[in-house]
Amino acid sequence: MILYTYKNHIPFQIDDSDYEAVSYYSWCIVGVYPATNIRKHCNGIWVRYRTLYLFNFLLGKAPENMQWDHIDRDGLNNQRHNIRIATPSL
Repeated sequence: MILYTYKNHIPFQIDDSDYEAVSYYSWCIVGVYPATNIRKHCNGIWVRYRTLYLFNFLLGKAPENMQWDHIDRDGLNNQRHNIRIATPSL
């Protein structure tokens, strides 16, 4: 399934089964990856909490000393079969 970023309408891919959860948020491109800002309510106002990349939203934080890797090297392709766990390399 193809979704589009909120402001610049840049297309990115997800699995159909992830549509409901992903479509709840507004997405933008940070570097080459779709990301959203997770907000937190503090002292009666909403404040920016942190940037959350789509692959972390879908799969959670990678284990220690590991990272998520896009098999086809396309950061816009966030279908689950295209993301694997890998060790960092230089």
